[in-house]
Amino acid sequence: FSLDNFMSLFKQTITEESKRTYPSFDVKLNTYMNVLIKKSFVYYSRSLFKSDLLIFGLFYIKTLYQTPETKKYWDFLLGQISTKDGSSGNTPNWLPEERRGIYLTFAELFPKLVKIPKESWYKSSSPEEELKRANNISPIGKMILIQVFRPDRLESAMKNFICESLSINSLAPPSMGL
Repeated sequence: FSLDNFMSLFKQTITEESKRTYPSFDVKLNTYMNVLIKKSFVYYSRSLFKSDLLIFGLFYIKTLYQTPETKKYWDFLLGQISTKDGSSGNTPNWLPEERRGIYLTFAELFPKLVKIPKESWYKSSSPEEELKRANNISPIGKMILIQVFRPDRLESAMKNFICESLSINSLAPPSMGL
């Protein structure tokens, strides 16, 4: 993880991408940046154990993309916002008792996301896959929905979040050509 490694990735990106034409400088700059972000993720993830890829991916995305607007999403996701007492408040009757406290906090912080969950979605064997198709929900919003309603599916949702955020197909780095 040295500056030399990063500079090598940077130069490689410039060399590869300079062969293309772009409609504007902003598009060109944005493309270069996205390609460099993906290359860096792949390069550095090769040095990690498989069990560490998920946390590295979340840290990588949080470091690169957290804004003041997404701070409360990250704080909620990481448990830095205390949950309410689940004994009082309006919660869906199909929601298990142990999820009611986190639901009340979720409903207060994210009123737009409260309208999305349905009982059928909750009972799905892979709700994170159903949420992949929901274009009206941000990637971090999808992960929060899974955390609130189906924490048993959170690992899969985190993988989807990382892949969607970085526009990659898999967390597993591609094999190196010899």
